[in-house]
Amino acid sequence: MTWWGAQAWANQLTLGGLAGWTLPTTVPAVGYNQTGSQLGNLFYNQLGGGGTSITTNHNNNYNLFSNVQDFLYWSSTEWAPNTDGAWHFSTYQGYQEVSGKSSELYAWAVHAGDVSTTAVPLPTAYWLFTSGLIGLLSLNRKKKH
Repeated sequence: MTWWGAQAWANQLTLGGLAGWTLPTTVPAVGYNQTGSQLGNLFYNQLGGGGTSITTNHNNNYNLFSNVQDFLYWSSTEWAPNTDGAWHFSTYQGYQEVSGKSSELYAWAVHAGDVSTTAVPLPTAYWLFTSGLIGLLSLNRKKKH
């Protein structure tokens, strides 16, 4: 879809009764390893991609998603020098650059708080992991009884 179509699709999307979806934001910079953008962080840090197609080079988090394409995905960030363009991210090589808004690319909707570009503090991550593990162990124990 075009950039305008992708914006409209994300803004009207409701999944599981949850509205408020948008296209991901990006840090305006051309190149690889742009982990400051939401899609860059998702590609490199959360899904384990890097340098090649996300469909062949990824970690187990990739299995949480379906229909991921080896192509370009729109961001919500316009290109400042010329608003006829907007930033996109390639899930084929992990590269970020600008396309004309009338180009036909894919869209990946995000929800506030779902994709972060900041690290989770270690004590918080440890607490969440431990509480989740305890919950899983208690469920497993209940099934055995």
